[in-house]
Amino acid sequence: MVQVDLLLKEIAGLSAQGLTGTVVALSFSKRLVQPIRDRLHPGFEYCGRQDPTRGQNRKVLREEAANQVARMM
Repeated sequence: MVQVDLLLKEIAGLSAQGLTGTVVALSFSKRLVQPIRDRLHPGFEYCGRQDPTRGQNRKVLREEAANQVARMM
């Protein structure tokens, strides 16, 4: 439970700074990274288009990612 409490405090702090589920989904969509996947490293260590956790190595336009997130939400 200690870890849960720490994570909830971290989430509350990020939420207070404007982080939303939509913003997180947009990040995953723009980076072509699947949110639920076995990873070599955590998502916050994403290192660009050559990252091995990326699904495809192509540039995603913000509008394309926004449309995808709008369909999800």
